[in-house]
Amino acid sequence: MTPHSPRPSRTDRRVGVGSGIRHRAGRRAALVTGAAALAAASLLLAGCSTLMDSMHKVHSESFDDHVEAAKGWIGVQLPEWIPASATDIRNVATDDETNAVIAAKGGDLPSWCLEMPRQGLPFDTRFGKIGLPDRVQRCGDYEIVDQDGEWIGWYSAREPGAKPSAGAVPVSHLSGSPSPSGSAGGSFSGDAPSGSASPETANG
Repeated sequence: MTPHSPRPSRTDRRVGVGSGIRHRAGRRAALVTGAAALAAASLLLAGCSTLMDSMHKVHSESFDDHVEAAKGWIGVQLPEWIPASATDIRNVATDDETNAVIAAKGGDLPSWCLEMPRQGLPFDTRFGKIGLPDRVQRCGDYEIVDQDGEWIGWYSAREPGAKPSAGAVPVSHLSGSPSPSGSAGGSFSGDAPSGSASPETANG
């Protein structure tokens, strides 16, 4: 006859229950600690990014949509090529605005943008590397490509201290560079209003 195992005493049962509770509590504490560590790491990375921007004399900002971007854009006027329906709009630019890179999701580029040979490349690749495209959309002073459904646009001054125009500027169809009659990075002073094609760009 096989002897039965002795039933655990009430004290043993209480000890077992207590151990289970402590085990679950320990797991919860570990999860909370892990979440706190991740949050702290995120804050640290954000702080490092801000510090690096300051060291390299650049500023960056992000906006949920066009309305917010129009209110909070820093340094220069909000570029008119950014679609009104765009979301997740991000910008990084040198403090003197001589270089800038913009990312925006959704919407269509204005009709005054022209397909032209690429002239330059973004000075900052935090929004994604675009490779070496042969052709880009030229929207005023900005060169723009479609990167997996997201617009990546950049501006690089061709003259010391030049800043980008917000809207259309007359450019040469042969080179993609600003025409002698236009400013290389300043506001377009031709007959067409900012944001619309000039006679030169419209008629080619």
